[in-house]
Amino acid sequence: EAVRMGSGRVFNMMVLGGYLKLKPVIEIENVIKGLQKSLPPRHHHLIPMNEQAIRRGMELVKPYAVAD
Repeated sequence: EAVRMGSGRVFNMMVLGGYLKLKPVIEIENVIKGLQKSLPPRHHHLIPMNEQAIRRGMELVKPYAVAD
């Protein structure tokens, strides 16, 4: 799926999105703010693709119940 989005390098962001869907420990807006603060300005053009990957990861993950 990450390769379909144009870069296999966003796989980690898709996994983060899936995790945040199951365990919403931080809001996606704060993740984006963190990227803006931590990435050098020359890489800021990558932020929209990373945000898209996070959101796609959230879409792909389906919650499940574990039987006792």
